[in-house]
Amino acid sequence: MILPERNKTFSPTSPRNRLGYGLLTAGVMLAGFLSRRLLGHYPFVKLYVGDALWAMMVFFGFAFIFRKWPTWKVAAAALGFSVCIELSQLYHGPWIDSIRQMPLGGLVLGFTFVWSDLVCYAAGVGFGVIVEVYLIVKKRDPKIMISLNVMCIIYFNIIHEKIVDNRCCDTGSAVCRSYPT
Repeated sequence: MILPERNKTFSPTSPRNRLGYGLLTAGVMLAGFLSRRLLGHYPFVKLYVGDALWAMMVFFGFAFIFRKWPTWKVAAAALGFSVCIELSQLYHGPWIDSIRQMPLGGLVLGFTFVWSDLVCYAAGVGFGVIVEVYLIVKKRDPKIMISLNVMCIIYFNIIHEKIVDNRCCDTGSAVCRSYPT
């Protein structure tokens, strides 16, 4: 019996390196804390970036634990976990609210359900998949790296425009819209 060739695009060819994924998980966690601490005064960062980074951290954490799973399974599990945590925020029993009042409980469980968080979770897991597939599995193929760099430049320019526009809306100045990058 001939088995079909394993799809190498969406699955690592060998078990994931736990040290690497542990460092990725910790790095994304640190980026989430720093985004709040250093850029939390920007509405876009405060509302969306932390949730996307949280879901990306969950993706890398699941990849750390389930190191032999294909990427699509890790992504599905991370997205499912993130959605379940968000849905749990609809319930406010005394016992779970007491857990949420603890610092770690609040970071893990959150406080209020917001629909836009689901989109942020999908974006965070999606970006984690892109990092795994294009930066880790593909071992920096030059064509892929160029397209990934272009996507990152476009993404960060969009974020910068939103940050600048939000800051300008506060002051009412039209000069900010032409603020150089």
